[in-house]
Amino acid sequence: MAPTDDRTTLVTGFGPFGDHDYNPSGDAAVALADRLVQDSGAHLLDVTYTTATQFAPAHIETTGRAPLRFIHLGLGAQREHVCFERVAVNRRSSRPDRLERNHGTELPGEQPLVDENRDRRTTSIDLKSLVDDYTSLMATALPKAKISDDCGRFVCNAIYYHSLRACQRCRLAGRSAQAVFIHIPILDSDRAHRLGTALGELFRH
Repeated sequence: MAPTDDRTTLVTGFGPFGDHDYNPSGDAAVALADRLVQDSGAHLLDVTYTTATQFAPAHIETTGRAPLRFIHLGLGAQREHVCFERVAVNRRSSRPDRLERNHGTELPGEQPLVDENRDRRTTSIDLKSLVDDYTSLMATALPKAKISDDCGRFVCNAIYYHSLRACQRCRLAGRSAQAVFIHIPILDSDRAHRLGTALGELFRH
């Protein structure tokens, strides 16, 4: 992102969940936001479907008419790469979110996130350029990056789907809006901060 860029950028990471007492996406999101020109900070979100559903529409209402960009980070515990997600799907698994887990909620099998005739949504951001730029900036201590077409069926996928859906509505109303989701592997706090700083450099250009 160039220093003169006037777009509004919203950066998110998630808090701890399940067996993961530490979620590196939170620290990475803070470091990423710190590298951007705007001093808006990162939004650290609870791992619930309610948060995933409400975040983008709520913030679109409060950010005026400037071009808008969502940068979402989440933990991909089984991943070895930094995964720039191309697609979000209109599905959620029966895995409970943090609130449902705490209440022992019984859930049906896989179901749609939204009652609409749309199976998937795809980002309009050039992921190949992001991966190429990340690779050129990457320190040896950081994980490699790749493009992924599988954002899962959990809250990470849900917030991405709802953000892409909200961005489409913005564009139909004449406002530029984009979203991207990045899964990161299990990292300690120091590496999460370094990764977030590297990602922040990508979005400054």
